[in-house]
Amino acid sequence: LESLRIYGHGKMNNYNTTSLPPWNAYSIYFNSILIEEDVETIGDFAFINCSNVTTINIPKAVTTIGKGAFYGNSLYELNVDENNENFKSIEGILFSKNENELICYPSNYNSTTYFVSNNIDIILDYAFMGSSKLESITFDGNLTSICNYAFYNCIKLNSLTYMGINEPTISNSTFE
Repeated sequence: LESLRIYGHGKMNNYNTTSLPPWNAYSIYFNSILIEEDVETIGDFAFINCSNVTTINIPKAVTTIGKGAFYGNSLYELNVDENNENFKSIEGILFSKNENELICYPSNYNSTTYFVSNNIDIILDYAFMGSSKLESITFDGNLTSICNYAFYNCIKLNSLTYMGINEPTISNSTFE
């Protein structure tokens, strides 16, 4: 299998579940995605259902990542250029640079448990969506919000433990 290279300058288009990205039809032929340096925005659902993709590399120029950008793949890790001013990867998990937002927990991450540190304020839309191995998550005390579809299609998830004092706001569609 090969890598898909995304190149161009500026913003990537947004897509959705009915308007798929042009590379989607060829997704069986690549297992990693390399986004070139001049791409600044990864669009909504940009890599939806790229089921063979296990690794995505995000360059330093990316300033925005759309909702559900990594949904429906077999990601083990997301890698972010260390000079990116907006995002960072810690052990393959995608966070905002200041680590207060958890953006994407790879769907095929090799762990059954996860501890969300007290740095995290917000679990963003689709953050854990489709996590195939995850069985339990423990949240430390500073979490304020869990957004839409954060735990959608987490088929093995059976335990959420919150260790804080104030309950976070949980979106109506968090588990849908």
